[in-house]
Amino acid sequence: MKIMSREETLDYLKSEHTKGNRLVIPRYNDGEYLLMNKMKGHVAQTELDLISLLLKNAIRKPDQLVCINYLKPHNIQKKDVWYKTQQYLIEESKHPLYGCGNWSNYDFCNNNELLPKLFSGKTLLIAGLAVEAEAFFKKIQPDMDFILTPSKNAVTYHIPLLDNIEERCNDYENILFACGPIGKVLIADLANNYKCNLIDLGAVLNAILNMTDKWPMSWVKEIDLQKQVNGFCEKLERK
Repeated sequence: MKIMSREETLDYLKSEHTKGNRLVIPRYNDGEYLLMNKMKGHVAQTELDLISLLLKNAIRKPDQLVCINYLKPHNIQKKDVWYKTQQYLIEESKHPLYGCGNWSNYDFCNNNELLPKLFSGKTLLIAGLAVEAEAFFKKIQPDMDFILTPSKNAVTYHIPLLDNIEERCNDYENILFACGPIGKVLIADLANNYKCNLIDLGAVLNAILNMTDKWPMSWVKEIDLQKQVNGFCEKLERK
């Protein structure tokens, strides 16, 4: 069993994409860990029994690169909450290879080598910020469509969302998810039946939209956010 660092994960994904291999990438972290253990945490979710069951089933699905938190030495030494989160996710899923969930943040903060490629071509974005994203992308990515997800209790819309996506799935090269835990469930639902890339973006979408006030995102304080947004947009427009 191997857990890749964010750098290794990004290199692996770039290599797979260059080879033309399909990417199926969910991201699991402390929010999913809490919900899988029927604790609310910071996610606006009340149907804990349902989301716990769905996430446990989703993380076990084969043919996906499950991305989890990557530990620093002090996390391992103290066996803190991040250590417990990682160990729990590994035990629940039992995959031979894991990625680091921060690969997307790392790519955005550096050279935007992969993210613009995943937004190019015929793309469907499923997100709580779909309205804001549609306004942002309408000029630079006209081949992009959007599905809005609810901000609270999204799990209760699981089947209608899945039906909506499945009706359109074969029309897209990429389906991108930035909708919290329900995105992991939807990726697992779709993983074995369709040929498009299924990518869990997480909060990097907030950074791309320059809306970092929507979520605690300390990592954006270390970069020139507007410079990285401009670089992302320039590369996307060239695709």
